[in-house]
Amino acid sequence: METKWRYGDDVRYAYAVGRIRALETRLLTGERVDRMAESGSIDELLRLLGETQYADSFSGLASPWEYEAILDDEMGEVLKLMVELSRDTALTDIFRLRYDFHNLKAALKEKSGGEPLDSAYIALGTIHVERVRDAVRDEEKVRDISTPLRAALEVVTEAFPEAPDPKWIDILIDREMFRTFLGVAMRERCLFLHELLKGEIDLINILSFFRIRWEEGERSFFQEVFLEGGTLSREFLSGLFEENLDAVPSRFSHTPYVLMVTEGLAHLQTQGSFFVFERMREEFLFSYIKRAGLIAFGIEPLIAYHYMKESEIRTIRTIFVGLLNNVPSETIKERISRGFF
Repeated sequence: METKWRYGDDVRYAYAVGRIRALETRLLTGERVDRMAESGSIDELLRLLGETQYADSFSGLASPWEYEAILDDEMGEVLKLMVELSRDTALTDIFRLRYDFHNLKAALKEKSGGEPLDSAYIALGTIHVERVRDAVRDEEKVRDISTPLRAALEVVTEAFPEAPDPKWIDILIDREMFRTFLGVAMRERCLFLHELLKGEIDLINILSFFRIRWEEGERSFFQEVFLEGGTLSREFLSGLFEENLDAVPSRFSHTPYVLMVTEGLAHLQTQGSFFVFERMREEFLFSYIKRAGLIAFGIEPLIAYHYMKESEIRTIRTIFVGLLNNVPSETIKERISRGFF
């Protein structure tokens, strides 16, 4: 049965979209981001942040190393706003579920390594961090976590009855996470989110292909780590293992990813770095997200705003890390995605 997708024209979101449009005017501009990256010191960065919507948050900073907690609080406020404005909680819950899956990965890696990883957890999910850790440590506590996490944990446990192989934790959990998210988007008939998730999956698979090829890995390994649900098939990407690497970009000419592949591969071959691939991956996603700017009524602007704030907060974090580690300003600027700035 064909899905009757929803896309915009949902008047239940008239007020919510108005709120979002007002908040969008307060997002950081590319010019301001460049000034922050060129600030040269934490004091100057804080002065510049004092001219933005982050002024109150950073005004009482006792130590520059407290920036992480402040940025987590900022993201928490964004998530609260999504809860307040959403009329489709199953869709906006996905934002917090990402943190649940992240924490499940951390708990499994903690179990595998036998060492605590307290700093790896992010307390922004739908489930308290300790409940996730307990579920991994004690099978009697598995019932205390949500169904999607139980399913993901079961997959890892079945694959590795004793202790999970760290290199497979991210792969197996991501597979379950995207399967869950695509299912929600389809049940809720949200075309915008469904297509966005498919794009994310394609980009992950493209990066996996190039990483494995660059490290002279086997096609069979790529076939195992491939994520289902995107627009690019396992057969198409697997077949590229037979191609000369220089010829691969032309095989993407029929896809929207040709520019990213061409420029990303060129940088990889000259610099030995996946930096351009990673940056262009985010920029590609934001080229799609910007479509929400044309929608007058619907959940789409909320979804887009969440992604934009997440990227903005990640950018501020990148600048803090760079300054605290004496990274040159030009290098900091190169590491910042220009997705929506």
